[in-house]
Amino acid sequence: MQALQPTAALVDLRYHAATAAHLADVLRLRTVSRYGIDVRVGIGSTITVATTASAQVQRPGGVLAIDPDAAADWLA
Repeated sequence: MQALQPTAALVDLRYHAATAAHLADVLRLRTVSRYGIDVRVGIGSTITVATTASAQVQRPGGVLAIDPDAAADWLA
């Protein structure tokens, strides 16, 4: 169990056949079309990397995927 801020969601995508970036694009399109809200999605191998990536996406929304092999350098 992990507490998240009310505007955040955590999704584990390890078991899907599509890439995480593709699923994030689908999520963005669906939230815009259904709710009129664009979202920022960060993708990373850990919660810290994903959260930091999400914070780097410019508003109103977008997707930033960090390759697991480049995560340490990207965080530095």
